[in-house]
Amino acid sequence: MGGRITLGDVQRPPGSVEGWLKDRARAAPGTDEPVAAVVLGNGGLTRAVREGIGLDHLPGVEATLVGKLRPDWVGVVGGGVLQREGRPVIVRFARVRRSSGTVWVAVWLRIAGVPMSAVPDEVWNGKVSAVPAWLRPLVPDWPSADETIDDPPSVADGPQTLQWRRDPSIAPPNFRVPVPEGAAFRDVVELAAGLLVQRFDESGQADPTVVVWSDGEVCGWWGEGARGARGAHALGRRIARDASVQAVGLFGLGRDGDDEKPSSLVMLAMEDRDLGPVMWVRHFERAPGQVRPTWTDDQGVVRAPGPRMGWFER
Repeated sequence: MGGRITLGDVQRPPGSVEGWLKDRARAAPGTDEPVAAVVLGNGGLTRAVREGIGLDHLPGVEATLVGKLRPDWVGVVGGGVLQREGRPVIVRFARVRRSSGTVWVAVWLRIAGVPMSAVPDEVWNGKVSAVPAWLRPLVPDWPSADETIDDPPSVADGPQTLQWRRDPSIAPPNFRVPVPEGAAFRDVVELAAGLLVQRFDESGQADPTVVVWSDGEVCGWWGEGARGARGAHALGRRIARDASVQAVGLFGLGRDGDDEKPSSLVMLAMEDRDLGPVMWVRHFERAPGQVRPTWTDDQGVVRAPGPRMGWFER
């Protein structure tokens, strides 16, 4: 297939993805030509393919987007001709496929001179493996994690227009502190790590925490447990779409050393938009029932390079 897929940011209104796409399907693409518009979501971040996609190219485009970005869901609206019981039917459609393996499809049967109803003529909702044969062209297969795509198109980001401070889906940060003028990236890492380690030292809490350096201050959001870690990754990727954000990090607990004698640590993996990733770590011990840590390092250290977190897609 080859070519280039350009993505653009989308401000999605409150409510369900399905309801939003039903409205979009009735208003766009505004033609019964076999063309589709594709959107995808990762947590609070929604992006759209900026060019119209022919239905015959939809499998290749979707496979590329899923293989590269692993979104939570992919939505499509469009119009085309499907084969049902051996007969062609002209349709307008909206579809949402989720990473959980389920799919929702709404279809309007198009008849010349008859306006589209607000209510679809047919709605199908269930597992991808059970999609009716006549709807399969609207639900192309997703690639497996290790599957390669022949001649994949490249994926490029369009202008980053979102501003996290004006996004109602992002809660106010749990903390915010000013960054001294002229501070370097490593200074910011040590400032943020110091704040979070102080909280851990006093309360024993080291919840997964998103750290953001933006507009002369460091802000942080913390969650709880495994669910908090998943939410932290989604939040970090969403906030990183704001061009004013210089660096994004994730703080939490970790393990170091070999399997026979691992050691506990707290770490802040932080990635700068221009300078790449570093990781701040400090080791500790904590006896059963003990809340506060006993530090085995005099102070934290910065390791470079750190793990690439993928906040700033390239």
